[in-house]
Amino acid sequence: MSRYHLQLNTRRWQDTRAAVLVRDIHICQICGYPAYPAEIDHVTPLHVDPEQDPYDPAGCQTLCIPCHREKTRKELGHAAPVPGRAAWDDFVNQLSTERKNT
Repeated sequence: MSRYHLQLNTRRWQDTRAAVLVRDIHICQICGYPAYPAEIDHVTPLHVDPEQDPYDPAGCQTLCIPCHREKTRKELGHAAPVPGRAAWDDFVNQLSTERKNT
């Protein structure tokens, strides 16, 4: 497991996550729709500003999964998804959700 993923399980990150979700009332800060499940995003990516405090809620925002995926894709300079791929992504997301619920 990566160092990043280990940090997601710390009490400090969970406290940051909770503070951001409460502040943003579970609303995606890009599309404005409720974000369930929600992802917490660093407004300025950590690889762009490694000196920022990753646990500071002021530098974080609530995003829905599609908006977080799109923002990250653009930040990393990846090409737009292949047309018709959305159905496959939805299928994979559904399977992973079902697996978590079992």
